[in-house]
Amino acid sequence: MVSAQCRTFWQDVLNKTYHDKKIDLSLSGHMHTHSFHEPGSGTNEYPVCVAGGYTPSSFMMPEIERETGTDIIHLRVYDINKNIVLFKSY
Repeated sequence: MVSAQCRTFWQDVLNKTYHDKKIDLSLSGHMHTHSFHEPGSGTNEYPVCVAGGYTPSSFMMPEIERETGTDIIHLRVYDINKNIVLFKSY
């Protein structure tokens, strides 16, 4: 299956990159509803957010806060009615 091969290839590449450079967050588009995968919840060693869809069913809005001296990523995922369905900060 092509998607499984792609996932395996990119997962390996990103996991190696995570150890060398540190990946804060991976954002991906998809054809179904949103999902969020904590580091280590699968084969990913970094957080992964998936959103999108045909209509689209959801969309993400990442924002970086730099005022604290340490960058903080705030991630919001909204449904089609602009309701927040996921909020995470890193």
